[in-house]
Amino acid sequence: MELLSQLSAQRLALADQLERLTADQWATPSLAAGWTVRHVVAHVVMPFRYSKAKIASKYLLNGCDFNRMADQIARADSTLSTAQLTETLRCNADNPFTPPGAGLEAPLTDLVMHTLDISRPLGIHVGRSADTSRVVLDSLTTTQSLKFFGVDLTDIRLNATDIDWTSGVGRDVFASSDDLILILGGRQVAATSLSGVTATNLANRIAARS
Repeated sequence: MELLSQLSAQRLALADQLERLTADQWATPSLAAGWTVRHVVAHVVMPFRYSKAKIASKYLLNGCDFNRMADQIARADSTLSTAQLTETLRCNADNPFTPPGAGLEAPLTDLVMHTLDISRPLGIHVGRSADTSRVVLDSLTTTQSLKFFGVDLTDIRLNATDIDWTSGVGRDVFASSDDLILILGGRQVAATSLSGVTATNLANRIAARS
Protein backbone atom coordinates (compact mmCIF):
# COMPACT_ATOMS: atom_id res chain seq x y z
CA MET A 1 0.00 0.00 0.00
CA GLU A 2 2.89 2.36 0.66
CA LEU A 3 3.99 2.19 -2.98
CA LEU A 4 0.44 2.92 -4.14
CA SER A 5 0.36 5.95 -1.84
CA GLN A 6 3.65 7.17 -3.34
CA LEU A 7 2.33 6.58 -6.84
CA SER A 8 -0.88 8.47 -6.06
CA ALA A 9 1.05 11.39 -4.60
CA GLN A 10 3.24 11.63 -7.70
CA ARG A 11 0.29 11.54 -10.08
CA LEU A 12 -1.48 14.30 -8.17
CA ALA A 13 1.68 16.41 -7.97
CA LEU A 14 2.15 16.12 -11.73
CA ALA A 15 -1.52 16.92 -12.40
CA ASP A 16 -1.20 20.05 -10.25
CA GLN A 17 1.73 21.24 -12.37
CA LEU A 18 0.06 20.35 -15.67
CA GLU A 19 -2.93 22.51 -14.81
CA ARG A 20 -0.63 25.54 -14.66
CA LEU A 21 1.03 25.03 -18.06
CA THR A 22 0.46 27.34 -20.99
CA ALA A 23 -0.25 26.12 -24.52
CA ASP A 24 3.36 26.83 -25.47
CA GLN A 25 4.61 24.76 -22.54
CA TRP A 26 2.43 21.81 -23.57
CA ALA A 27 4.09 22.01 -27.00
CA THR A 28 7.63 22.11 -25.58
CA PRO A 29 9.95 19.26 -26.66
CA SER A 30 10.48 16.84 -23.77
CA LEU A 31 13.54 14.79 -22.94
CA ALA A 32 11.80 11.77 -24.51
CA ALA A 33 13.08 11.86 -28.07
CA GLY A 34 10.47 13.02 -30.58
CA TRP A 35 7.82 13.78 -27.97
CA THR A 36 6.48 17.06 -26.70
CA VAL A 37 5.13 17.50 -23.18
CA ARG A 38 1.69 16.68 -24.57
CA HIS A 39 2.91 13.37 -26.03
CA VAL A 40 4.50 12.38 -22.73
CA VAL A 41 1.31 13.05 -20.78
CA ALA A 42 -0.71 11.11 -23.35
CA HIS A 43 1.69 8.20 -22.79
CA VAL A 44 1.45 8.45 -18.99
CA VAL A 45 -2.36 8.11 -19.09
CA MET A 46 -2.31 5.27 -21.65
CA PRO A 47 -3.00 2.52 -19.05
CA PHE A 48 -6.12 4.38 -17.90
CA ARG A 49 -7.59 4.74 -21.37
CA TYR A 50 -6.93 1.25 -22.72
CA SER A 51 -7.64 -2.16 -21.21
CA LYS A 52 -4.80 -4.65 -20.89
CA ALA A 53 -6.45 -6.66 -23.66
CA LYS A 54 -6.52 -3.62 -25.96
CA ILE A 55 -2.88 -2.81 -25.22
CA ALA A 56 -1.93 -6.43 -25.89
CA SER A 57 -3.75 -6.30 -29.21
CA LYS A 58 -1.98 -3.09 -30.25
CA TYR A 59 1.32 -4.58 -29.11
CA LEU A 60 0.83 -7.54 -31.45
CA LEU A 61 -0.27 -5.29 -34.30
CA ASN A 62 2.98 -3.34 -33.89
CA GLY A 63 5.13 -6.43 -34.24
CA CYS A 64 5.63 -6.84 -30.48
CA ASP A 65 7.54 -3.55 -30.47
CA PHE A 66 6.48 -1.74 -27.29
CA ASN A 67 8.16 1.56 -28.18
CA ARG A 68 6.47 1.63 -31.57
CA MET A 69 3.09 0.87 -30.00
CA ALA A 70 3.58 3.50 -27.28
CA ASP A 71 4.54 6.12 -29.85
CA GLN A 72 1.49 5.34 -31.96
CA ILE A 73 -0.88 5.69 -29.00
CA ALA A 74 0.84 8.83 -27.66
CA ARG A 75 0.54 10.57 -31.02
CA ALA A 76 -3.11 9.59 -31.40
CA ASP A 77 -4.07 10.61 -27.86
CA SER A 78 -2.11 13.85 -27.98
CA THR A 79 -5.12 15.25 -29.84
CA LEU A 80 -7.09 15.16 -26.57
CA SER A 81 -7.48 18.47 -24.79
CA THR A 82 -5.06 19.37 -22.03
CA ALA A 83 -7.99 19.35 -19.60
CA GLN A 84 -8.91 15.78 -20.64
CA LEU A 85 -5.34 14.55 -20.26
CA THR A 86 -4.87 16.20 -16.88
CA GLU A 87 -8.23 15.06 -15.53
CA THR A 88 -7.58 11.48 -16.64
CA LEU A 89 -4.35 11.51 -14.67
CA ARG A 90 -5.97 13.07 -11.60
CA CYS A 91 -8.98 10.74 -11.59
CA ASN A 92 -6.68 7.72 -11.74
CA ALA A 93 -4.31 8.79 -8.98
CA ASP A 94 -5.11 5.63 -6.99
CA ASN A 95 -5.23 3.29 -9.98
CA PRO A 96 -3.26 0.11 -9.10
CA PHE A 97 -2.38 -0.76 -12.71
CA THR A 98 0.86 -2.66 -13.16
CA PRO A 99 2.38 -4.09 -16.36
CA PRO A 100 2.22 -7.89 -16.67
CA GLY A 101 4.62 -9.55 -14.26
CA ALA A 102 5.64 -6.30 -12.56
CA GLY A 103 4.90 -4.64 -9.25
CA LEU A 104 3.95 -1.07 -8.39
CA GLU A 105 7.57 0.02 -8.61
CA ALA A 106 7.23 -0.26 -12.42
CA PRO A 107 4.51 2.39 -12.93
CA LEU A 108 6.11 4.54 -10.21
CA THR A 109 9.45 4.45 -12.00
CA ASP A 110 7.82 5.16 -15.36
CA LEU A 111 5.90 8.10 -13.90
CA VAL A 112 8.90 9.69 -12.18
CA MET A 113 11.03 9.28 -15.30
CA HIS A 114 8.43 10.89 -17.53
CA THR A 115 7.77 13.62 -14.99
CA LEU A 116 11.45 14.55 -15.31
CA ASP A 117 11.14 14.35 -19.10
CA ILE A 118 8.55 17.10 -18.74
CA SER A 119 9.81 19.16 -15.83
CA ARG A 120 13.49 19.45 -16.75
CA PRO A 121 13.01 21.26 -20.10
CA LEU A 122 10.25 23.42 -18.61
CA GLY A 123 12.40 24.42 -15.66
CA ILE A 124 9.73 23.42 -13.14
CA HIS A 125 9.92 21.15 -10.10
CA VAL A 126 7.59 18.31 -9.19
CA GLY A 127 8.48 17.20 -5.67
CA ARG A 128 8.78 13.63 -4.44
CA SER A 129 9.92 11.94 -1.25
CA ALA A 130 13.38 10.49 -0.71
CA ASP A 131 11.74 7.07 -0.33
CA THR A 132 10.18 7.40 -3.78
CA SER A 133 13.53 8.40 -5.29
CA ARG A 134 15.17 5.34 -3.74
CA VAL A 135 12.48 2.99 -5.07
CA VAL A 136 12.93 4.43 -8.56
CA LEU A 137 16.73 4.30 -8.46
CA ASP A 138 16.69 0.72 -7.19
CA SER A 139 14.32 -0.20 -10.01
CA LEU A 140 16.49 1.48 -12.64
CA THR A 141 19.67 -0.31 -11.51
CA THR A 142 18.31 -3.82 -11.95
CA THR A 143 20.01 -5.88 -14.63
CA GLN A 144 16.81 -5.89 -16.71
CA SER A 145 16.42 -2.11 -16.59
CA LEU A 146 20.07 -1.38 -17.38
CA LYS A 147 19.83 -3.68 -20.39
CA PHE A 148 16.55 -2.11 -21.56
CA PHE A 149 17.95 1.43 -21.44
CA GLY A 150 21.38 0.40 -22.67
CA VAL A 151 23.23 1.88 -19.69
CA ASP A 152 26.73 0.56 -18.98
CA LEU A 153 27.76 0.94 -15.33
CA THR A 154 30.84 -1.25 -15.53
CA ASP A 155 33.35 -0.21 -12.84
CA ILE A 156 31.14 2.67 -11.68
CA ARG A 157 29.50 3.30 -8.33
CA LEU A 158 26.68 5.85 -8.40
CA ASN A 159 26.12 8.13 -5.43
CA ALA A 160 23.13 10.43 -4.95
CA THR A 161 24.09 13.79 -3.48
CA ASP A 162 20.65 14.75 -2.14
CA ILE A 163 19.47 11.44 -0.62
CA ASP A 164 21.10 8.42 1.02
CA TRP A 165 21.56 6.07 -1.96
CA THR A 166 24.45 4.33 -3.72
CA SER A 167 24.69 1.50 -6.22
CA GLY A 168 27.42 -0.38 -8.02
CA VAL A 169 31.08 -1.19 -7.51
CA GLY A 170 33.94 0.88 -8.87
CA ARG A 171 34.92 4.51 -9.18
CA ASP A 172 32.51 7.00 -7.71
CA VAL A 173 30.20 9.25 -9.71
CA PHE A 174 28.14 11.79 -7.78
CA ALA A 175 24.92 13.46 -8.97
CA SER A 176 21.50 14.50 -7.75
CA SER A 177 18.78 11.87 -7.67
CA ASP A 178 17.09 13.66 -10.58
CA ASP A 179 20.21 13.44 -12.73
CA LEU A 180 20.83 9.82 -11.76
CA ILE A 181 17.28 8.87 -12.72
CA LEU A 182 17.71 10.57 -16.08
CA ILE A 183 21.10 8.89 -16.65
CA LEU A 184 19.70 5.47 -15.79
CA GLY A 185 16.79 6.10 -18.13
CA GLY A 186 19.23 6.67 -20.98
CA ARG A 187 18.71 10.42 -21.12
CA GLN A 188 21.63 12.71 -21.78
CA VAL A 189 22.78 14.75 -18.81
CA ALA A 190 25.44 17.45 -19.02
CA ALA A 191 28.79 16.27 -17.70
CA THR A 192 28.79 19.36 -15.47
CA SER A 193 25.86 17.82 -13.57
CA LEU A 194 28.11 14.92 -12.52
CA SER A 195 31.25 14.79 -10.43
CA GLY A 196 33.88 12.13 -9.84
CA VAL A 197 36.81 10.82 -11.80
CA THR A 198 34.64 8.82 -14.22
CA ALA A 199 31.82 11.36 -14.56
CA THR A 200 32.77 12.42 -18.07
CA ASN A 201 33.22 8.79 -19.07
CA LEU A 202 29.68 7.95 -17.93
CA ALA A 203 28.20 11.00 -19.68
CA ASN A 204 29.98 9.97 -22.88
CA ARG A 205 28.60 6.42 -22.61
CA ILE A 206 25.04 7.78 -22.45
CA ALA A 207 25.67 10.20 -25.30
CA ALA A 208 27.11 7.42 -27.47
CA ARG A 209 24.06 5.25 -26.83
CA SER A 210 21.58 8.03 -27.74
